[in-house]
Amino acid sequence: MVKNYYEILQVTKNSTPEEIKKSYKKLAKKYHPDISKEQNAAEKFAEIQNAYEVLGDEEKKSYYDRFGGSQNNGYQGNPYRTTTSPFGDDIFNGSSRRVNVKPLSGLSCLLISFILILILMATFYFIMWALPFIAVILVVLIILNIFRRG
Repeated sequence: MVKNYYEILQVTKNSTPEEIKKSYKKLAKKYHPDISKEQNAAEKFAEIQNAYEVLGDEEKKSYYDRFGGSQNNGYQGNPYRTTTSPFGDDIFNGSSRRVNVKPLSGLSCLLISFILILILMATFYFIMWALPFIAVILVVLIILNIFRRG
């Protein structure tokens, strides 16, 4: 059975993101397993988390409105679910596991490449200058060991 996320969060399709967030916080506080005395609080809290994860994100909400609103289209839950824990990260401060990663600009890529090249060059020069000294020390130790035995 497909669950209606709008009913779970007690909002309408026309609700603003602020109204959705406010309703989510109220319900999450009410059904949080550490606070609520109800037996099914953990399941209700998980449903509320799942509903807010979809309705709290414009892209996911749009997808849900197009494909997840009717019983006949085969939508089975949240295809965007990224967490296995029903308790999320920090529900009362509004943070979640969603991360907006922006592509690096050309200048940033160039700067990172330049730094990596400098690191590689420094490593190469260190090895190039350090290896002869290490080889000399090893030869001296071998010679000393031979004379000590003989």
